[in-house]
Amino acid sequence: MQEHDIRNQLVSYCAAYLCRLGRKVIVLVSTKAQGNRLAGMITSQLPERSRSQYGQVEFVSTDRARPTQQGILKAFNESDEVKVLIGTSLLGEGVDLPPADALIYARGEKAEVALTQNAYRVCTAYSGKRDAIIVDFADRHNSHLMRHSRQRLNTFFADPVFDVEVLPSIKFFPNFCREFQQNGLGILKGTQATQAQVG
Repeated sequence: MQEHDIRNQLVSYCAAYLCRLGRKVIVLVSTKAQGNRLAGMITSQLPERSRSQYGQVEFVSTDRARPTQQGILKAFNESDEVKVLIGTSLLGEGVDLPPADALIYARGEKAEVALTQNAYRVCTAYSGKRDAIIVDFADRHNSHLMRHSRQRLNTFFADPVFDVEVLPSIKFFPNFCREFQQNGLGILKGTQATQAQVG
């Protein structure tokens, strides 16, 4: 799944699109290889900008020095220098990212507790933050992975915090985002987010 070309193209498209809308995006991945690949794919879809210490898209992994990791997280939280933050479990519990208002769940898997904890990462109330979008993917290319996709979807349906919408294909994603922003759906009242699973 982590190496599936079309799936990674969908992940990078959604992350870049949400970034261009002005959202602070977290992309959770399973492997360093997937994270490095997605960093390049997402960066290539964003306009170039003048030189800065960190890129618009940054992958935080153990391959980077601890001070660099901390600098990237600070730039994500305190400025618009880093707009898309990609990470493995290194971005797990104990790493606060309150401005994040979009999550791309590229990990797949089915663990309900980990999924819920990760989803709530973007549900933290924060000054100026009105709502949050979570994007997951229906892995139709493999029956085993499709079962995992259904289990993740059921986890979101079972939690009243999330308004869930299943999109038939990626071509519906821009319209979904536009309507979401225009209609003020998913306004954070404590914690509330809209989750879309792309078919």
